[in-house]
Amino acid sequence: MKCTKCNAKEATVFYRENINGKETKYALCGDCAAAMEKETGNLFADPFGGNLLGSLFSGIPQKIQPRKEEKKCSLCGATFRQLAENGKVGCPACYNSFREELAPTLKRLHGTAVHRGRAPEKFQAKRSAMEKLASLEQELKKAIETEAYEEAAKLRDQIRALRGQ
Repeated sequence: MKCTKCNAKEATVFYRENINGKETKYALCGDCAAAMEKETGNLFADPFGGNLLGSLFSGIPQKIQPRKEEKKCSLCGATFRQLAENGKVGCPACYNSFREELAPTLKRLHGTAVHRGRAPEKFQAKRSAMEKLASLEQELKKAIETEAYEEAAKLRDQIRALRGQ
């Protein structure tokens, strides 16, 4: 998509502005976005201080690969460029397909990149088993560090039993 301001370069910054119900969409190249930022002084201002786009998408590489080589979601076929443009994830499989790209942004927005909320019942048992496994592994690590080898052996057996399920 070409820049809506200069119509010469490829747009890399996508911005929506809603003023009194009138929505304006911008697709800008880096140079035009920087120029627009200088003109307005607060185009991408975060209401809590800082640069909104810079803080939300700092995990996104500045130079996105050409469209031919872009990684696609295995389920919906969305590319990371499309996710960045829309600001929305296409489907549940996108979270797995773009795990590395989305993790820094999710961690900044939610405090963690791991889901902690409600889930369907069939996934509750699996999630609780995974949490139990993680806590046992932490205890095992501490037991080894403190040289409590009998306790470490018991923890190791519990971990093996959980992984066997």
